[in-house]
Amino acid sequence: MSDINKETILNALEATAMNGEPPARLASLLDVGTADYLAYFKREVIEGLTAGGGSTCRFYEGPYGSGKTHMLELLEEMALAEGMVVVRTDLSSDLRLEDSQAVTQYIMQNMKIDINGQMVRSLPNILEMWGESNPSESAKLTGTYLSHPGYKKAMAMALQPDQVSERGWLLLRAFLQGEKVTVAELKRAGIVGIKGPLNQRNAEIVLKTIIEGLNLIGIPGIMLLFDENERTLQPNRSKPTKKQLVAANLMRHLIDGCTNGNLPRTVVAFAILPGFLETTAVHYQALGQRLAMVRDVNMSGAWRWPVLSLEEVNTAGEPEDFLEQAIDKLCAMVDQCGGNSFGLADKMKNAGMRVFQENAGVGYKRDLIKILCSLSLQYC
Repeated sequence: MSDINKETILNALEATAMNGEPPARLASLLDVGTADYLAYFKREVIEGLTAGGGSTCRFYEGPYGSGKTHMLELLEEMALAEGMVVVRTDLSSDLRLEDSQAVTQYIMQNMKIDINGQMVRSLPNILEMWGESNPSESAKLTGTYLSHPGYKKAMAMALQPDQVSERGWLLLRAFLQGEKVTVAELKRAGIVGIKGPLNQRNAEIVLKTIIEGLNLIGIPGIMLLFDENERTLQPNRSKPTKKQLVAANLMRHLIDGCTNGNLPRTVVAFAILPGFLETTAVHYQALGQRLAMVRDVNMSGAWRWPVLSLEEVNTAGEPEDFLEQAIDKLCAMVDQCGGNSFGLADKMKNAGMRVFQENAGVGYKRDLIKILCSLSLQYC
């Protein structure tokens, strides 16, 4: 933390005091207790599995306020630092997992990557900038079979946008962001051989083509992060609805794609509320079998298991341990940015105890970190 300047620390504290979440790419600055798991994940998954062409699908469970979003932010920060493409998707009432076309379009429009220190967003923008730095990469696409020929050719052309007209590039950008563009429109702009825009039937094939294409041009991997920040997937009765079973089927497809090589160098992570997987696995055994779910409260889960509770990835298992580690980290940050932390630890401990009394279970973390950051600002 010695290389973090005062402005960065203050920005992180202010943002977290306001909404319980640090600014983008600063999640690790305020992380408590998951350093060991993150080191494992980088070593085993990013540098080991995906670097060798492998893929994986992980599920992190926890109630509201337990740090689900924070966990995904930590993974996002790591992936961007490793040069991967990252997509964060909030599963809300506006974007549901059972709508594969909407999810795929969201991925196309919101994927991002750090290229030479610049954050680039959306599939066409990434391809354009990647092509500027790697002008020979389009040949790797044109000479390789991919599941959707139209998107393969569109990606290859986007690597060399100066080869098409201004109108053609606008249409190409729209096509690569999941919008409906007709063959006739493309032909009038001088582009032939591109057809089959994104729809509900071909959404999974399009996503597969995009991921394979990004790998072919040298991008080291893609991370897809799904955050259930509403009760989007929670059954209201013992039997899941048809839509929830469709969502479970898409999960199964993503898991299968990671295991059979159809989604190379891909990490898929879901942060979900408890209950969905157990209920769905009973009525949709194909998902339950793939997750090999274990639910023994007396057994500590290995980090290689596909389903983990947030408690299992955090070494600060007890609330008091979490509070103590958070106090140590925040007091050090106050001192580093020129403040005086004398007396701060006692105030934080008293505030933390009040939070524990008001929050049952593990859903205390968001409220706790907000109050602790607010106190820290008073001493900076």
